[in-house]
Amino acid sequence: MPENVVRKELENLGICVQGVLQLRSDRRNQEADKARPLTPRFIVSVPRGPEVAKVRSLTELCGLRVSVETYNAPIDPCSANAANAWPYAAVLQLCTPACCLW
Repeated sequence: MPENVVRKELENLGICVQGVLQLRSDRRNQEADKARPLTPRFIVSVPRGPEVAKVRSLTELCGLRVSVETYNAPIDPCSANAANAWPYAAVLQLCTPACCLW
């Protein structure tokens, strides 16, 4: 299913879509020069507000059953726990001088 089909289906449901991106597989079928194959997973960006609730309530899209997962960004150890990071040498190795000023 192409990205534009997903976008049009969401817009037909009254959801304002900022962007749609189809994810690719990590595998290259053992040949480095080949492009990675597309997967049936999409990242859909919508504005904050009521649009998020509409997307989370979706159970079907384009005649297929779907599950919606909220994206959780990875936590940077420097910004998240800078005050508590000093006892942990492993965390200090991940920090750059610009982000951890002791």
